[in-house]
Amino acid sequence: MTAASLEHSPQAPAGPRPDRTRFVVETADEAIAVFRDRAWGVTAVLPYLQKLQAETGEDLSLLTDAARASLIYQTDADHLMTRRALAAFLSPVGVERWTPIIDSHIRSVLDRLAAHPAPDLVRDFSDPLFVACMRDVFGLAIPDEAAFLRHIYQARVFTEPLLRLRDLLAVQDGYRHLIAAAAGPVAASADPDAPPPLIRALAAGPCR
Repeated sequence: MTAASLEHSPQAPAGPRPDRTRFVVETADEAIAVFRDRAWGVTAVLPYLQKLQAETGEDLSLLTDAARASLIYQTDADHLMTRRALAAFLSPVGVERWTPIIDSHIRSVLDRLAAHPAPDLVRDFSDPLFVACMRDVFGLAIPDEAAFLRHIYQARVFTEPLLRLRDLLAVQDGYRHLIAAAAGPVAASADPDAPPPLIRALAAGPCR
């Protein structure tokens, strides 16, 4: 974030500004201070999207909805509501329930890595493990793993400030496919004792 954007950020607190001349975090207290300093937040994206849509005529409504639903861009009551909805599912106890499923995927992917004549740690381990966990833990329909990873890559650059229109359209296309993955039919987990995935838990009410 630039100094100019810090000065004009609507999230910047009033009063004396904290010292940001040091960029090396050496203690837990310093890390906490950085995370709690709202002046380091992302640029307000909704006004930018709305202005860009008005000036170009491009439909950015899906991306606008994605920003409103994103913890990164939410503030105040909306941010708190989303955090509360996810808290139980993503708590240490909630995540621990998925340990057997994740361990099973790790073993399977390690076998795949070992069996490949020219193994690649990303292609044959990290990527397939990520896809398998996203499918089971979050409850996403992922018929095409390569396409899913491409859409994730498209969507993840959304937090970069003031993207060009063509980049935002690519981000929006990524989100469109990810939303479809969240709404699509998901195969039952191979483990009958697996807890319900995030999408199903949210649909049923507060995550438990």
